[in-house]
Amino acid sequence: MPNLLFIALILLPVLTGCLLMGKGDIAKSPKSRHMLVGTALVLQCVLSILVFLEGDRSQLLFQLGPGLPIALRSDALARYSLLVISFLWAFTGAYSFKYMEHVHNEKRFYSFYMLILGALMATCLASTLPTLFLFFEAVTFLSMALFSIEKSAEASRASLRFLVYAIISAVLCLIGIILTVPNTITPYFTPGGSLAASSHFTISNAAMLGAVFVSCIGFASMADMFPLHGWLPAAHPVASAPASAVLSSVIAKMGILGVIRYLYYTVGPDFVRHTWVQTLLLTFAVITVFMGSMLALKQNVLKKRLAYSSMSQLSYILCGVFLMTQTALDGALLHIFFHALTKSALYMCAGAIIFYTGRTKLDQLCALGTVMPVTMTLFTIASLGLVGIPPMGGFISKWYLMEGAITGSGLGVFTWLVPVVLLVSALLTAGYLLPISISAFYDDPKKSVGLDRICATRLSSRMELPMLILVAALIGFGLFPGALIDFFQALAATLI
Repeated sequence: MPNLLFIALILLPVLTGCLLMGKGDIAKSPKSRHMLVGTALVLQCVLSILVFLEGDRSQLLFQLGPGLPIALRSDALARYSLLVISFLWAFTGAYSFKYMEHVHNEKRFYSFYMLILGALMATCLASTLPTLFLFFEAVTFLSMALFSIEKSAEASRASLRFLVYAIISAVLCLIGIILTVPNTITPYFTPGGSLAASSHFTISNAAMLGAVFVSCIGFASMADMFPLHGWLPAAHPVASAPASAVLSSVIAKMGILGVIRYLYYTVGPDFVRHTWVQTLLLTFAVITVFMGSMLALKQNVLKKRLAYSSMSQLSYILCGVFLMTQTALDGALLHIFFHALTKSALYMCAGAIIFYTGRTKLDQLCALGTVMPVTMTLFTIASLGLVGIPPMGGFISKWYLMEGAITGSGLGVFTWLVPVVLLVSALLTAGYLLPISISAFYDDPKKSVGLDRICATRLSSRMELPMLILVAALIGFGLFPGALIDFFQALAATLI
């Protein structure tokens, strides 16, 4: 019997997106669109909770070929991902109702916003590599529409650049999957890996390691990891704030999900540990952490600074994944969660600033805290979380990442290099985020022209409330992280 919850979880947002593409009364009226999208997002959260409570369930959709099932499964990683994505998507959607009301292509935005959510649900539930690849690519190519809503030369260039990266990523992933699948005991994801003994490989051991490497690079490129990096900073400045929020906090992390599913559920960490593949992947992740922080420090455009920050922070997570120790993997899983809360809040704050002031550059934000105190206070708290200042959740995840490197065996230079780079990056994060808050609250208001006009406009509660909830969650889970830590430790223990 088909699992109706799985079907509803995927089809509800897809059907909503298709309905919005039509020419009916619901699609024409902004109020009707908001009601439809809001209702669908609330129902999506309810469905995600039901799937989470239902536990581990499976559903075969169809056979792509012999030994190539397209199937879904709600294992622990999938249930956690579904829950976080659904709620973040709902909060960002609520925020967007005010932000997008003056955008000419609002209807197109919500159509793709919901279609992408359906593809994300299917990607999280994927239980085989072909299923993961199919829906991962659907997310990738649908996402291109989010930062090309407004027609402009810059948006076209960003879309073209993203398309090139997406095609390269798809080719690399496909090569790796084609070489890997025939060498697995079962086509289904198995905690700890399902790779056959090397004596039964259809290719040489060296070729198998090469397949692992190209697959990981392909998936990680969607998390903007060096050497296939650069699309994220190009996309964010032309995207709306709601699009940037989900692009950084959710969509880019599908690349990380792909790496985890491939490394820990298909190949197995034992096959990769202490090989040239682990060394190179860790090297690329460490380079990206440092490079992203340095490039963010040099940026004067607010959203571009946040984009380079995302590039760096996503590679924090990849460092934890590639270290292949239980503690580091705990830290990576924790950082996925805390970064999602933090970056969503920061992009929403940035969007509120742009929406009410029209200012996009940092040197234009002097004394902004005097007229937008709530927004800048929330921006400051979220910034502290990203730096990793206790009691924010970012401190906990970074602590686990560094401990995982220091206590790991056989990691060579990475035993000390990863903690050093993470510490340096944290200082650089403070250097590129905290001066924004200091300038906003302590600069002379006379330095900023036109503040009187902003004083008359109060931030809409529809934009303010989602930001408040996300920052409150960041603080709450930072103060009381026990349940999260227990969940991720249990999950990591099954994978290492």
